[in-house]
Amino acid sequence: MRILSLFLLMLLSVSAFCQKSLEKKLSDATHVVIADSFNIKILSGKSNHIKVTGDDYSLKNFVIKQKKGYLYLYQTDKVRMTINGEAQPTQEINFSEIVLTLNQKVENISVSNTSKIDFQDEFSTRRLILKASDNSQIHGKFSCDAFGLFLSGGAEGYVSGKFRTAKVIADSSKAAASEIQVENSEFQVSGGSLVSVKGKTVNMKLTVKGLSRFEALQFNTQNTLADISGNSDVFFNCSNSLTINAKERSHIVTTGNPKINKNVTKDCKFGRR
Repeated sequence: MRILSLFLLMLLSVSAFCQKSLEKKLSDATHVVIADSFNIKILSGKSNHIKVTGDDYSLKNFVIKQKKGYLYLYQTDKVRMTINGEAQPTQEINFSEIVLTLNQKVENISVSNTSKIDFQDEFSTRRLILKASDNSQIHGKFSCDAFGLFLSGGAEGYVSGKFRTAKVIADSSKAAASEIQVENSEFQVSGGSLVSVKGKTVNMKLTVKGLSRFEALQFNTQNTLADISGNSDVFFNCSNSLTINAKERSHIVTTGNPKINKNVTKDCKFGRR
């Protein structure tokens, strides 16, 4: 047992000693596509740059591709094999750290295959759309004129910031927005998703369906247009004007004292706190 422990310790030491870094300056890009299971820290900067730390095998199979305003990050197909019809790494790819610095020209970032991106500082730009799928995660604080967060396939998004317009689409996913300040906001929630929001907005357009849940009692809205269906649960705050359509055994709770125009079927529950 003692010999085995010493052997494992030696392997760990050798692994740590063999860590190397790859650094590369990148061209300007409007779109960033992260297509494999990476954990990436994102920084704001004047130019694009990447630093990847890992062992030799991992670095050799880490692909950085730039083409016509797109930046792609993924693993080479050489490290894949097929098991039961699904591609699998032939050897474990392991990075101790991936740091990606991006400038304000970036407008669209897509992540998939259980990737996780974490913005280390407030990311400011004119327009930004974040897309996540396949159980991927996005964390960050942003400042944009136009902001979009599109989640599907078990993805998760945790965001905060100031926006002129913001649109969140969650399908079979989970989103949390805190300390949000936005003039015009839109939320589309479906497929059993959970979305929670805190902050304030002037105008909110809300669509919730398919056994989903929207929690926004601490999201102060002045004017709300809501369409609720599919046995969904919705909780929100509205102070001025509320127009709501609800059907299919949905449950709605609202706070505030708005002027209400409602079309709610008898199988729904509509209440005010």
